[in-house]
Amino acid sequence: YEITYGDWSSDVCSSDLPVETLACTKVSDLRLALCVRSDDPLARRRRLKARMLAGRGLIAREEGSVTRQLAERMMTSVSVKADVRMEVTGREALKEAVVAGLGVGFLFAHEVEGDSRLVAIEFEASPQAAIYAVALRESLGIPAVRTFMDHVTSRPVLQR
Repeated sequence: YEITYGDWSSDVCSSDLPVETLACTKVSDLRLALCVRSDDPLARRRRLKARMLAGRGLIAREEGSVTRQLAERMMTSVSVKADVRMEVTGREALKEAVVAGLGVGFLFAHEVEGDSRLVAIEFEASPQAAIYAVALRESLGIPAVRTFMDHVTSRPVLQR
């Protein structure tokens, strides 16, 4: 969602931390997961250790994606070098590459819901991220931006 008023706007984005220079309100917590085909032997697991991915062919999201940043940080923290076989842009492209058997990839757990071809396996220890509603602090006086931010603030944080 994006609300624009002249040169001012508010938006919704995912991030591992709120941006200090912006007015940020957490909308939803996010859980990093491994996306595998439903017939993959890992699909029977409820949780996974990042170390178990050593030697597994990975499909990576594009540079700059929050999903990729969190996955790389997690892999580095357990001293596992990611075996990236392909880079794709966007979660839908990643899901289709996994379905095609080109590897496994990282997504947020809720992004696999409703697709019976895929399973999301959460990690025992994964970096935290969230979806935030954001706006420039100086734009909070604009009625449309203030209404949007007030609306988001009045809702409970979703657990995904």
